[in-house]
Amino acid sequence: MLTQERLKVLLCYDPLTGIFTYRVERKRGTHPAGSVAGKVEDGYRRIKIDGKMYRAHRLAWLYVHGHMPRRVDHRDNIGDHNWIENLRPCTQSQNCANRVTRTDNKLGIKGVHFHKAAKRFVASIGWLGKMKHLGCYDTAEEAHEVYCLAADMLHGEFANHGASV
Repeated sequence: MLTQERLKVLLCYDPLTGIFTYRVERKRGTHPAGSVAGKVEDGYRRIKIDGKMYRAHRLAWLYVHGHMPRRVDHRDNIGDHNWIENLRPCTQSQNCANRVTRTDNKLGIKGVHFHKAAKRFVASIGWLGKMKHLGCYDTAEEAHEVYCLAADMLHGEFANHGASV
C-alpha cells in the first residue's frame, strides 16, 4: 500500500497548482527529475508508482493529508485541476450530485426532461439511490428552478446545477 512517506520520496506536489513533478529521474532519462509526472487519460491525470496507476487527485489528498479516501471529488468538475483547495473527500452519492449536465441530455438542462404525452417539462432528482419526481411545469426554466432548489436542499455543498464551477 502506498504511503505518504513513499509518495514524498518519489514526487513533489505543489498544492497551489496541483502539479506533481518527479524528484528523481525515471525510466532512463525519459522522465528527468523536475518534469511533470503522469499523463492525462479520460480527463484525469494518472501517475504510475511502483507498477500501479493512481489518479493524481487521490495522490494529492494522500500527499497533503496522509490518507487516501475511497473517493475524492473535484469541486469544479475538471479532472486535471488537482490543487488541494479544489479537492474534497466524498461519497459516491455526493460525487454524483456534483456532476455536470450529461452530454446526451437533449434539453441541455440538468434535472429536466420533456414529457411528450403531457407536453410539459418534468423536474426530477436523484436522492438516496432513487429518482424523485419534482413535478411538471410549463417551461423548462420553471422545472430547472425547482430542480436547483431541491439540489441545494438535498445535496448541500455538492449541489451542481449543471455546469462546471
